Amino acid sequence: MLHATPQLSLGSRSYTDRGSNQFRSTVLSSRSLVLILVLAWAPLACVTPRAGDRPVAPAPVLSPWEKIPISDGRGVIRRMRARYDGQFLTSLTFRQLNTLYPVSGGEQKSEWMEYAIVPGRLRIEYLPSENRSGVIVNNHRIHAFDKGRATRNDRYIHPLMVLLYDVHALPADSTLVLADSLRFNLSLVREDTWQGRRTYVIGAVPGDSTANQFWVDAERLVTVRVIQTEKRGTRSVLSDTRMDQFVEFDGVPIATEILFLRDGRPYFRELYTEVKANAELSSDLFDPAKWTETGGFRRP
Repeated sequence: MLHATPQLSLGSRSYTDRGSNQFRSTVLSSRSLVLILVLAWAPLACVTPRAGDRPVAPAPVLSPWEKIPISDGRGVIRRMRARYDGQFLTSLTFRQLNTLYPVSGGEQKSEWMEYAIVPGRLRIEYLPSENRSGVIVNNHRIHAFDKGRATRNDRYIHPLMVLLYDVHALPADSTLVLADSLRFNLSLVREDTWQGRRTYVIGAVPGDSTANQFWVDAERLVTVRVIQTEKRGTRSVLSDTRMDQFVEFDGVPIATEILFLRDGRPYFRELYTEVKANAELSSDLFDPAKWTETGGFRRP
């Protein structure tokens, strides 16, 4: 609103002061400029930006394995398979340095040479090579040898072969059957933390440390812990296997140290050295009929 022109009265005579005219002109000019600016900006100030006008962060691009839902242990196994689809190791060889911790105390050292084709085949040769002793695991059977002579031939599903290697190479449905045979309750899954990393625990509810269960690193999707109740003669033994010191070979993280606990105490430790990944291995290495004709701790 504009005000009237200021006037001065002297008796009955009224007149407009010249300076007042200049003042009026200045005030009008300033107020008019302000009014123009207000009127110009008012429509802009009243406009609410539409949702479409706001910058929207792009949705993260998920890998195929990240899209697999995890509502139970089966989902975890399917992710483990998809995570390394076509990229997992085809073979692995290494010299294994062992430490046995007897109940009586002390330590006993030994060395093995191991060859594996993924999935499903493993050859362990006990050093020194002159003994010609060791085992072959092939087609879910274990064959043991002592000084070149066969001493065992039994059906055997090797839990660490399944959960550390085969799970990444076999069809997921095949692994599910094997995991069920190992008595893991695949309907149970929860999140936990292991060695400072987020993990999936398959087979046990929170607080249950004795049920058969395996722990999977949520990011790398590799098994880091396996707990099972095993029969040792007439009694049951709680086995707790812990994978550690992961090293990448051809982009795949492999545990190079494994500690076995029985009923809560360290029992056996494995340390892998001279590791070779994706070497070409002959299938004869895993043929029980050719135990004494192959291997011999020669490098493949």
